[in-house]
Amino acid sequence: MRFFRIAFIALILLPSFSILNPVSAQQNWCGEREMSQRYRNEHPEQLDEILAAEKWLNDNARLTENQRGPRSNKVIPVVFHIIHLNGPENIADFQVLDQIRILNEDYNAQNADLADVIPQFTSIIGNPSIEFRLAKKDPNGNPTNGIDRIYSSATNNGGQSAKLNPWPRNMYLNIWVVKQWNSSIPNGVLAYSQLPSTVNSPQAADIDGVICLSQYIGSVGTGSIYYSRTITHEVGHYLNLEHTWGPSNDPGLSTNCNGDDGVSDTPLCIGSSSCDLTLVSCGSLDNIQNQMEYSFCSNMFTNGQANRMVSTLNSSVAQRNQLSSAANLSNTGVSELNLANFSKNRITICEGDTINFSDQSEYDATNWSWTFPGGQNTNSSLKDPEIIYESAGLYDVSLAASNSSTTKNETKIGYIMVNPVQGKFVPVTDNFSTVNSLNHENWYSNNVNNDGYEFRADGSNGHSGGNCVKMDNYGNLFKTQDELLTTTYDLSIFSSVNISFKTAYAQANGSDVSRFTMYISKDCGETWTPRWAAIGPNLASAPMTSSSFVPSGNSDWKTSQVSNLSGNVLTQNSQIKFVFENNNGNNLYFDDFRITGTYTKTAQLKAPFDGAVSRPNNQIIYWKAIGNIDSYEYQLDSDPGFASANLQTGINTALSINEGPDTQYAPSTLTNGETYYWRVRLIINGQPQVWSETWSFTVAANGVSTQDLLVEKYAVKVYPNPFHETGYISFKLDQGSPVTISLIDMVGKERLLIHSGYLGTGSHIYTVQNPNMSSGVYLVRITVNGNTLFKKIIIQ
Repeated sequence: MRFFRIAFIALILLPSFSILNPVSAQQNWCGEREMSQRYRNEHPEQLDEILAAEKWLNDNARLTENQRGPRSNKVIPVVFHIIHLNGPENIADFQVLDQIRILNEDYNAQNADLADVIPQFTSIIGNPSIEFRLAKKDPNGNPTNGIDRIYSSATNNGGQSAKLNPWPRNMYLNIWVVKQWNSSIPNGVLAYSQLPSTVNSPQAADIDGVICLSQYIGSVGTGSIYYSRTITHEVGHYLNLEHTWGPSNDPGLSTNCNGDDGVSDTPLCIGSSSCDLTLVSCGSLDNIQNQMEYSFCSNMFTNGQANRMVSTLNSSVAQRNQLSSAANLSNTGVSELNLANFSKNRITICEGDTINFSDQSEYDATNWSWTFPGGQNTNSSLKDPEIIYESAGLYDVSLAASNSSTTKNETKIGYIMVNPVQGKFVPVTDNFSTVNSLNHENWYSNNVNNDGYEFRADGSNGHSGGNCVKMDNYGNLFKTQDELLTTTYDLSIFSSVNISFKTAYAQANGSDVSRFTMYISKDCGETWTPRWAAIGPNLASAPMTSSSFVPSGNSDWKTSQVSNLSGNVLTQNSQIKFVFENNNGNNLYFDDFRITGTYTKTAQLKAPFDGAVSRPNNQIIYWKAIGNIDSYEYQLDSDPGFASANLQTGINTALSINEGPDTQYAPSTLTNGETYYWRVRLIINGQPQVWSETWSFTVAANGVSTQDLLVEKYAVKVYPNPFHETGYISFKLDQGSPVTISLIDMVGKERLLIHSGYLGTGSHIYTVQNPNMSSGVYLVRITVNGNTLFKKIIIQ
């Protein structure tokens, strides 16, 4: 089974995307009952046929209602008809794909919020096992993406007459998207469909399906998470589900206790427009979280509802049984392997981190051959592999997806950006003179919506005519967002940071309220904090232009600055991200990116890591370069108070802001088996500053780093380092051996036993998941054949 699993940023959290207010509790947002009754009133000659079909469906549903266990997968080809006048109702492809994703999660019990179902109803959660696939062939057999765009004023007159160009209902589920309703549609309606019995007649085939206002499709673009189950609810009606309170559109009436939805495991209820999970309306607890409720906290179908829908798909009423036939799936192109595709769970990572890849091939690949240059495992045959990247760089990813008869290939160039754990040196000035294409070792373009609009390298339109980065956005009619990310930078040498950059932007029109936002991450891009934004006229630096904007000179540019960043965002792997959110916008140009700052007055140690053991007796100590200082003073002693006769101390004159001989010291004497403590301080304008942290290391008993030899022999790796929730320990054995693995603290107390027992020859990987330990420095202790080795690990 193949689902759309496209990683979207939660756009509703971003201010430039509208968040719709919840529908009033007095509004009846589903129009199924009114429109079904209207059709019956307008076509009395079909009433007997409608009632007969209704009875037949209900009788057959009762025969299978209480069955449990796995169901065979039902696939339904889908076409979206976007009726538009090139306004916001002309929703983007990615919004349609997001709606398909939501449908597939909801109709396969894979929606994450299913875990929120209250305990009283978890035992009756049903899995319809219905998959929705955008058609790949139209009714004439021509290729399609399942999205039919129709330019028509009917978008302003939504209703039965706006259901233009219906594709055969025995082949496709038709979903129409319009801007607004005509005057005959009741106030407050978001969407409607009709029960299959109502539209069973061949005369009703052209109106069979779902019609919805554009802002209630999916959770992105013009949609919102709050209303993202609108289509889930309407497809329930399309598959013969009533509202939980029965065949009416009047929730909250006490008389609804006398009605029924025809499903025995949905409790009698009056219906609710609120999310009161304790509501008892007809003598028992209401199933408020049901997808056929009005509560807007819907997340489940019952088993009885699932059986009722499957029964409908097996019936000839409204030709539903033809949708999932093998012949129809072939005729609509959804049983063929049309393309290979994949996604990832992280945009960029740091060395030692893991990327989770997800197959998105269309449709029904059965074999996968992945290639991961730069990955710890360079090949995989898994459907959704997890790959560790240990070295910084840009890496391609390739997938050959196949079934019994077809193979499709996809390669994404520069798809993986792995950044250094200790970020690149600052200060930095980048005028993009070496950036001839994206992605680049210092810059990554993330086309969130996978469309034709994105950040690209521009070779001639930069400030002063040089290179720059262009957000190629002219002609974009959709509310989209795109991201431009830096590599990681080591900002720990600064006490405060200033970031500046130049932009050139002209509003496309007076309604252009596009937004440009800068975020900073302190943890290799796992979390982001907004630090600067400009919108619409505040973003503009040049006169409004309705044509494709190109800066005519330096006067079309302006400089923006984010000053005095400080605190915990200044880490050794800080990262910057710029996000452009289009809203009737034009092209944007970006140049002259700079990071400067005020250097810290506290020295920053580098190596050997604190607590390192079995170091060689010629160990050198290293610290980070700091600017605007006179010199570095260091101390190394076997006494943590730095007061013994063995104290080694000295002063290195600062040579530059680059690390070199002035940022290291080679001790004259180190005693085998001894533990040493060391620290560094800065001298500025002749004045010594505070000492750095004190780190320690222990020299090997024989003066040779047996730890290094053992770590190399067993290929021990600990990653990512630091880690927050999940870490990994890997090693190789050349012969079977008893092995013990544990985490110990810096005083040698065992905090977590990971493994104890015999292991065979070969590679072994262990996961450290959510350790119940406070943040800090620990050691991984591994004992193999009586030899004990240690690797430092930091838990954040």
